[in-house]
Amino acid sequence: MGNALIGRYAKVTIGDDTIANIASYTLNESADELDASVFGSGGWGGSMPGQQKWRSSINGFLDPEDTTGQVAIKTAKRAGNKITDIRFYLDNTDYSCPDLTNDSGAGAYITAFEISPAVNNLIPVRFDVVGVGPVCDTY
Repeated sequence: MGNALIGRYAKVTIGDDTIANIASYTLNESADELDASVFGSGGWGGSMPGQQKWRSSINGFLDPEDTTGQVAIKTAKRAGNKITDIRFYLDNTDYSCPDLTNDSGAGAYITAFEISPAVNNLIPVRFDVVGVGPVCDTY
């Protein structure tokens, strides 16, 4: 079966601080789709990849006392500040992050902060992240 990783070792950090009470995240790399259709192609369209981009959604439970994690992210969102030291860990050593080595302007912006309280549950929180520049991987 190869070396499958276990999700319970994942985490998201800002600098050296782990964001508290995070239960999951997604990290999505995609490319714009460019229309490359031409006359005489038998009625079939054509596409090519365009600009690369990445985004993430970080999900967990609200922790207003996590000043170096959740509060810092919410503050960056409201101020429109770029975060350059965010890391998305798969385990204790392997992660993805903005690729500052190949693009000194790389980073991430928080584009959404959402809470949705319910009477019978912990208060869920979601942060949407949009990447600027390339993403790097250590795995």
